[in-house]
Amino acid sequence: VVSELRRLGHRVVLRHVDRHSITPALESMHDPEYGVYYKESGPPIDLVLAWWASLKILPSGKTPRLFYENGFGRGDVLVDPKGLLGHSFYVKSLNERVQQDYDDKACRKFVERALKSGSWSKRPQDVSRVDIPSSILSKYFFLPTQHINDRSVMLYSNFTVEALIMGTIAYCARKNVPVVVKIHPHVDQAEVTVQRRLIDMAAKVNGYRHGVFVSTASVGYLMSHARFTVTLNGGTIIDNCYTNTPVLTVAKSMFTHTDAVLFDPDLASGLATALSMTTWDETRKLRQRQIACWIRDMSMNLDKTPAQNLAVLQAHLDNYYGDAPHPDILHPVTDFRRTLRPRHPDRDDDYYQNESMTVLPPPSPRS
Repeated sequence: VVSELRRLGHRVVLRHVDRHSITPALESMHDPEYGVYYKESGPPIDLVLAWWASLKILPSGKTPRLFYENGFGRGDVLVDPKGLLGHSFYVKSLNERVQQDYDDKACRKFVERALKSGSWSKRPQDVSRVDIPSSILSKYFFLPTQHINDRSVMLYSNFTVEALIMGTIAYCARKNVPVVVKIHPHVDQAEVTVQRRLIDMAAKVNGYRHGVFVSTASVGYLMSHARFTVTLNGGTIIDNCYTNTPVLTVAKSMFTHTDAVLFDPDLASGLATALSMTTWDETRKLRQRQIACWIRDMSMNLDKTPAQNLAVLQAHLDNYYGDAPHPDILHPVTDFRRTLRPRHPDRDDDYYQNESMTVLPPPSPRS
């Protein structure tokens, strides 16, 4: 992306920061040619592209900004004008937005190809593994866990991961519904031990050891054979979209206000509704496909060309600012006066001849 921006003549300032140094790094940004950034004495910045964890750390102001984070799919990078998860600009509009200019035939083809190749999931999936009894197929509630200290849980959930595990197993024990748990594949061994003990304890306390299973099969297989998936707000929701399978979410997420999920902040109430549902209707399945394809289109990806990834950034800017003045990063700077989005009234002609941009990379190694 940076190389493509520079090829088009944009001036790009690249700064490496991590969670321990982002504030001093921003305060001391200085370059002999470009001046001090985030201070009135420096030249104006047209766009900040920042790792989303810097959302509350970046200086406030009117400078256009986009935030990014690891995406839902393999090679994806999510982009958003306001933040991600419950902070997403698209939270309240996503359900309607994904229906615009939608091609169901093309989307179905993409989803089918992704499922067949296994490329829809960013995590390794053992598609050949089957480790649950056939007698519980289509009867169990599937519980894919999240990191106990997952940022999305800490910020947007009234429930902890522990409470979700304990509450779901207790409810299913009372209703004699099998439970299949898959521990997040990227948690470290210490947390695997903690989650495994929680699962065992919940099963023992509720006298339901015979009805609780821990699986390492692929999420695609486990979702496709489950009565319902139950999650706080895990990234596995997008896996439900690809597999067109029912999912209950009990914490805020980007998908809270869509038909693609059953959302209920009350776990017991949500589980009761899920148990009473006999079908996952076609409207919900359609919305899941639309979301899967919209996110594919609106995410940067390693398989996209630099120009295609720039187009993703521009689409988010256009969605957020509409007709208001905002950067146009798709055209060469030599054509800037002709191609710029509506001019900002406080910026003069000299400014528009020399566009600047600051790009903040993600932390490395990522915490």
